[in-house]
Amino acid sequence: MSSNKRLISARYVQGQPIRLARSWSVVTLACAVLVTCGLFVVGQETWTAIVATQEGKPLPAGWTWTSIIAWDLFYVSLVGAICGFLLVQTLMVFTDEGVRFPHPFGHVAIRWNEVTRVVVDGGTGHYSLVVLEGKARSFKIRGIYFKDRNRLLEVIREHVSRAPERCEGDRQKWTP
Repeated sequence: MSSNKRLISARYVQGQPIRLARSWSVVTLACAVLVTCGLFVVGQETWTAIVATQEGKPLPAGWTWTSIIAWDLFYVSLVGAICGFLLVQTLMVFTDEGVRFPHPFGHVAIRWNEVTRVVVDGGTGHYSLVVLEGKARSFKIRGIYFKDRNRLLEVIREHVSRAPERCEGDRQKWTP
């Protein structure tokens, strides 16, 4: 399915959002660590080159200003992409019609009636994975981003038939 059709179908997943408590501390902590490490790595290499240039010494270990700037841009882009991935998981919207995820070019969605199979991985705790599979696409929902994983499964169970009551095993599958 083309990305244009995916984005158009996302417009039809409307409705009142279903409230689920999110675990923002996970995203905040992960992004803070990533940004801090990114600033340290980028700052250390760049600062070493700036000091060497000011003292009239050659740049360290075969680096050029072009390679330093390219490295800095790559690392900043990598940290931004990882933080963006974390935010996508927490900014998804559950409605009565389906699930909608943010996308750089709009939203991507799956309607509840398009879900052909649900796979729940994980045992106890918040480290579970719920996969909503449809004919054209599948979505991975990570339980670590939700304060109450069982409430997440309740919302899915309300909208997809033949779902298990609770996820206590290693892997459960059900087909509506």
